[in-house]
Amino acid sequence: MRRGLSLLETLVVLTILGVLFALLLPAVQRGRAAANGAVCKNNLRQIGLGLHMYHDAHKTLPFARACPAPWQGGKDPLCRACDPANTFTGPNETWWCPYDNRPGATVTSALPGYTPAGAVTPFVENSVRVFRCPDAVDAGADSPTRGGAFQIGYAINPDVGGKKLSAVGGSVLVFEHDDLPACRSATDHFTGWAADAAQRAARHAPVRHLGRANSVSYDGSVPHGP
Repeated sequence: MRRGLSLLETLVVLTILGVLFALLLPAVQRGRAAANGAVCKNNLRQIGLGLHMYHDAHKTLPFARACPAPWQGGKDPLCRACDPANTFTGPNETWWCPYDNRPGATVTSALPGYTPAGAVTPFVENSVRVFRCPDAVDAGADSPTRGGAFQIGYAINPDVGGKKLSAVGGSVLVFEHDDLPACRSATDHFTGWAADAAQRAARHAPVRHLGRANSVSYDGSVPHGP
């Protein structure tokens, strides 16, 4: 007659299983991070291609954001008077990507019924997914949107807007980023809460994918960031 496992034998088996799980978990996490990093790089390659196609069609790179009338009577089409940076300027406002900036929306949540728009969106087959990094989740300890996935996981360099590709040689066009999808520097980084300089810097250049961030350069290449 077969006897059952004793309590000691059961504990030994559970201990062995626990050790194996502990050994495998880091490998699984590294594999997941590598896979997410590959998805992110592919997204940026598609965005880079979309930017080049936009340039071919319009002869310049897109502006980060357009704010036509009635905002400021049509005298601030590039939204430079927006203070704070997330000021909603009206229903004709257009970002370079499908970002919902209407009152009530947050950096991690569009309002119900939002119809994706954006200057570059038609050039990536209107795919919203392309603008979302799998690891672009708000991890800020003090952020009111902590735990939410960002509407857009990347930001465009606003200094390239309206320029020809030949005039931005060597520049980074789009990079991994938290919060608003357009930003010049950590100093200019917008948060919807009172973040300090270190928090803004961390959100301006978030560390994702095994400690490395991705960006797309003017030539469409997607090297790892610093």
